[in-house]
Amino acid sequence: MNETYEDSIKYILSEISRIAQMDPREAIKMPFPDNIAMFPHPSGNGSMLCGIKAYRRLQSVSELAVSRSKFAGKIDTETVFKSLQNIIVDRFIKEKRDISQKEADRAVSSAVKQASKAVVDLTHFIPCHLGNIDSPASFIIGPVCFKRCDGVLSDLYPAFQLYLSQKDGDEEIGQSLLNDTTEYYKSFGWVAEIKIDGCEPSISRKRALRMAQNAIDCLHLYLGAAYSNHMRVGGPYFYTDKRGYIEINSDGSAGISISVDWLSHNLPKDWWGQLSNDDRDKQLIALIGTAILAGNSLPKSMPLAQRFLDGLSWYGEAVRDAFQASRLIKYVTAMERILITKNEENLVNVFSNRGAALIFYPEEDELESLKRRFRDVYNLRSKLVHGSRSPHESGLGEGLLEAEDLAKSVLFRSVQFFGEDGINSKNLSARRLDESYDKLINWAISFVKSVEDEQA
Repeated sequence: MNETYEDSIKYILSEISRIAQMDPREAIKMPFPDNIAMFPHPSGNGSMLCGIKAYRRLQSVSELAVSRSKFAGKIDTETVFKSLQNIIVDRFIKEKRDISQKEADRAVSSAVKQASKAVVDLTHFIPCHLGNIDSPASFIIGPVCFKRCDGVLSDLYPAFQLYLSQKDGDEEIGQSLLNDTTEYYKSFGWVAEIKIDGCEPSISRKRALRMAQNAIDCLHLYLGAAYSNHMRVGGPYFYTDKRGYIEINSDGSAGISISVDWLSHNLPKDWWGQLSNDDRDKQLIALIGTAILAGNSLPKSMPLAQRFLDGLSWYGEAVRDAFQASRLIKYVTAMERILITKNEENLVNVFSNRGAALIFYPEEDELESLKRRFRDVYNLRSKLVHGSRSPHESGLGEGLLEAEDLAKSVLFRSVQFFGEDGINSKNLSARRLDESYDKLINWAISFVKSVEDEQA
């Protein structure tokens, strides 16, 4: 945005003035979305048309103002936008102040300051479907602490009582809301507790939900689709999937069938201990926790942490997807986000070379065999995406399992490859990541060659 705040406010006011001077019969005929772009009326009653271009110009001003402030990422641009609408009307229409750069800057600064008053520290309790899991009572992945719901609700009893005491005559309504909410929570069994400091409530809630989903995606990665596909953050509170089906037989009689599926998983009591029972597992979980924090940092996430979380999100989306073809596509997309940094001429080679080098264990793997595996799943994905193979075609099962297995390996190895320093780096460029992949590929090739030379 090259225009100054002064330029934008002058344009906005000129559009408001232009439309106000139109014949009312013509103003009524303004096309959508010009006819719904409004500013508050100076009288304090109703609204006045401003036109969609002026409306969007103010949205751009609001976004720029937030990005330049110390509250970047912590306050909602929509809050600043609404505040700035009122300030422009008050100062430049009602008070008739001169529209100078100084006054324009002050108006924008005032809108940001007003929005910042809503910044608070909040602890979020997000209901989660994890399954029929009785132990442990709690476990932690980075900034997310998963706890049994019954224990959380018990601990929150004093806060609930304070909530009811503040209702001032509406205790019955407050009790009804509390009862409905706690009933909803109890249907999940688990709660993700996350503390977010210094954000507007709407932003705070979005960040907490994103972190909870990151942690669930981590469980998807560890447990695989078969043991975690029903895990969810929030959503409907149903526990069972009960369905009926009607068909008519050749003799004219109806065929009625019913099915019930429990949307849950039964994990063993020591499941979390098995996932984090040695130093390597603990280090991996700690690295993923670091990535969740760094990938959700403000005002801007760390590049490698964001790359890993994006890949993890695609993996989680694949696990929860019931359609085989789109699951496969999402697994490959998860790997692409980790392995591809730009639009290469021969993506399949970059994908297979980097993927193979990344997960290569010299004592267990053949490098060329790994390359073929990556190439095969990428080619299968391309056939599905570009239409040369039907997504409803049989025979995707083997390719799907292969894609899931490779994606899991890529994600686990990538967080180790990036390392804590890389994950927390603010300015690690795609070029530097390309160079690191080149070094990794050269190491893998050199290792294979050295072994072949020894055997010759």
